[in-house]
Amino acid sequence: METNETQRTVAVITIFYKERYLTSLVLDDTKTGDIFVEVMQCALNRKGQQHITFRKELRTVYDIDTIFEDLFALSDGYAEPQGALLNVVEEIDRSERR
Repeated sequence: METNETQRTVAVITIFYKERYLTSLVLDDTKTGDIFVEVMQCALNRKGQQHITFRKELRTVYDIDTIFEDLFALSDGYAEPQGALLNVVEEIDRSERR
């Protein structure tokens, strides 16, 4: 499997109402995320624009086969964590240090 088939970037849009979490959406690509936020902001009336805010984050989605290959290589002692697994290990390390 080629690299571009094993991972892709999606947009996670988080919607807040009066600065409190309302909901999140995962959209298939960054362009769709941009369009969604733009259309929603245009559709809101003045009061809605004051109270509803959006936050867009880009996230990587990995193919399960890639993750399994990495996990098996790690469990056999043939590899060091890389890519998604390295990110997870680093996040665990940061949490442990807190």
